[in-house]
Amino acid sequence: MIRVIAACILLTVSGGIQILVSVMPGLAEWYSVHIYQVLVSVFGRFFGIFPFSVSEICLYILLLVLAASLVHITVKIIRKDNRKRTLMRWLSCLFLVAAVLMFLYTVNCGVNYKRNSFSEKAGISAGGGTVDELEAVCSRLTEKVNACSS
Repeated sequence: MIRVIAACILLTVSGGIQILVSVMPGLAEWYSVHIYQVLVSVFGRFFGIFPFSVSEICLYILLLVLAASLVHITVKIIRKDNRKRTLMRWLSCLFLVAAVLMFLYTVNCGVNYKRNSFSEKAGISAGGGTVDELEAVCSRLTEKVNACSS
């Protein structure tokens, strides 16, 4: 029951934050400058010491734990009399994990999708170009990158 309540609180906070940044212009910009900068500074410095993507490794571990827990819960349900309680406990854990992931998404990147884009801040506007012009620019950039790589 505590897991379900915690999950509901996390989902409510996540949804509330997403709604607030959608209806209040400038809130996402304020969040990115005042709150997100602190999160990046603290967590970015810590996780920056690892020479690999910690979040990617955590996602792989989460998938492995999910698969193992699914096998475990299946065996428990087959062997036990109290099947409904066992299944409900597993589902509540799964619900809490989903709520935590949603909350992490919201505070780490979901709000930032509502900010002004870099091109808007820099005054860059996208012009209508042809496919041939785009191909020429890509070819030129590829040549420059290749020349710098040697």
